[in-house]
Amino acid sequence: MWKRMYDIVLKTPIGPRYGTMEIQKDCGKVNGFLNVLMGKNPFQGFIDEGDRCQITGQLRTLVRTIFYSAAGKITGDTVCLVVNTGKGTIEVTGTARYGEQEVCQ
Repeated sequence: MWKRMYDIVLKTPIGPRYGTMEIQKDCGKVNGFLNVLMGKNPFQGFIDEGDRCQITGQLRTLVRTIFYSAAGKITGDTVCLVVNTGKGTIEVTGTARYGEQEVCQ
């Protein structure tokens, strides 16, 4: 089990949105928070031994809540996801913040 914080960029149609992603990985499951668009948005999903993952969650904005599913890769160093909102796709990329990781047993 490990926990890490990543600095991320959400590449939206109206420009990049910067934030963080808190990720906890344990026994094939992954969960955490996507801290972007003025909110702390929980997500959950699955991750395989090759670091490929599928997650689902909600992004809350000032005017609406966007349900999404995402697929991609989360490693100890990077995040690269394609997020499907039902109205289009958004790319999320990021790098780990070193010094803010925790390895648990």
